[in-house]
Amino acid sequence: MIPYAQGGETSVDNLAPQCRLHHRLKTHTRWQVRPLPTRGWRWTSPTGHTHDTSTDPPPY
Repeated sequence: MIPYAQGGETSVDNLAPQCRLHHRLKTHTRWQVRPLPTRGWRWTSPTGHTHDTSTDPPPY
């Protein structure tokens, strides 16, 4: 994903659904977020630890 301010496109392939907190975390800190091959995102902390999240709806 390439930020819009750095020439990234506004397209489905370049968007990540995020709340304001997560958008600010991605944009204004050293955290990084990348899409997973399946549904979800991989967040990488400034120390290199990864945290995978899912975009699947809750199981209820």
